[in-house]
Amino acid sequence: MSKPHGTAGGSAPDDSDLDDLLSGSHPSSSSPASKVAQAAYASYADRHRTYYSTQPGGLGCCGYMTTCCWLTFQSSPKCGWILTFLAVAALAYGLVYCLDPTVKVGVVTHDWTTVESAYDLKAGDIDHWCLTGDDSSCRCEDPLQPADRGEYKSWSQAHKANKKLIAKYAATGDPITGTFGGDLTRPAVDVAFLGESLIEEMDGRWLGMTQGEHLESLAKMFNKRFQKSSGAALEAVPLGIAGDASPNVLWRLLHGEMPESFSPPVWWLSLGMNDLARMQCSEEVVIMGILRVVEEIRLRKPDAKM
Repeated sequence: MSKPHGTAGGSAPDDSDLDDLLSGSHPSSSSPASKVAQAAYASYADRHRTYYSTQPGGLGCCGYMTTCCWLTFQSSPKCGWILTFLAVAALAYGLVYCLDPTVKVGVVTHDWTTVESAYDLKAGDIDHWCLTGDDSSCRCEDPLQPADRGEYKSWSQAHKANKKLIAKYAATGDPITGTFGGDLTRPAVDVAFLGESLIEEMDGRWLGMTQGEHLESLAKMFNKRFQKSSGAALEAVPLGIAGDASPNVLWRLLHGEMPESFSPPVWWLSLGMNDLARMQCSEEVVIMGILRVVEEIRLRKPDAKM
């Protein structure tokens, strides 16, 4: 009758391989199991040594990244997932950048702070014409040249409406009493609002046409604030046309909206919105267009404030 394992007098089985593994010592080279393990390890090492030695440039960047991710997963799965997420995010950002590269916008080579007259403005000094940084992706016009929109009948009607409004304030009355124009009850204009849709809406119009209740309420508010006949402290006139860029406003000034007999002491300008948003002009072009209008008013009305 055989005795249990580990009892006195019993023959214990050969656990030398297990004991070597638990003790951390290298297995005896004389053990059959050890010889099989050594042969397997040598075969594994030879295959990987042969693979990496035949790769051009050694392991390579991708190989190093893959190895790092694999080792991280083995030691800390959570860190491995974070590292994988960052790697995927970086790859996605790189693809997006290659397909749609970032364009530098807002670059103004010349800020034109030293302008003394319209003659200091030179279109040839503009770095780029379009908001996206190039010269061909926008509908930007030369900011120094007046340009009308006469191809639109509604725009021509709006321009005529502005000239008719100015004629009511033209200095043909009695300067002693301060009354002007055909309507001698109208006082002198203190402020001329000049620009695009924001200004035209003050008169309850859009492209020369009277609109609904929304603009009608704005016109009533404007009259209350800027018509002396309604008790206001100042008399003002709105000279705006929806959609106008700075070259369009410049054209209007040169064609009837700034006659010699019309000299408000203050010109309030609202310009640049359509140049930037509708025409997609660069910031430098927008600045130059506004300054061109300012210099034209200064040339013809040297005592006016803006």
